[in-house]
Amino acid sequence: MARQRWLKGLAVALVAAGVVLVAPSSAYASASEHTACGSWQSPASGTAHAKIRNCTVDWFWDSLDHLNSTTVSFDLVDSSTDGVCAKAVVSASPGSHTYTECNGVWTNHKVSYGGIYTVTITLSYGSSSPVTKSFSP
Repeated sequence: MARQRWLKGLAVALVAAGVVLVAPSSAYASASEHTACGSWQSPASGTAHAKIRNCTVDWFWDSLDHLNSTTVSFDLVDSSTDGVCAKAVVSASPGSHTYTECNGVWTNHKVSYGGIYTVTITLSYGSSSPVTKSFSP
């Protein structure tokens, strides 16, 4: 009984102070989309000089906080250590990121963008034989 009086008194004090308690909205939603963009090489056929593997692109939407994002992850290797490095360029509307690998060792790369974007990845060795792939949500 004392607890009920205390809660009633708290409710009256909150209303008097202008505090309004609202239940969480049922309109809240989040969603994500995952694309496994796989593996590919440059040049597209023949002897590989540059390779990408374990490529993924993830998009996340959050309607409550409006924290939308696009994340790209992949492994890159210079498979022909001939003095010309493997190069991957990840591009989206906010900008691009360039990654290189020259030693024949798989290296992991990850980039995130604040927002939902179409992503283009261009793989080449040096400036030769670019192979470009695009991914959209």
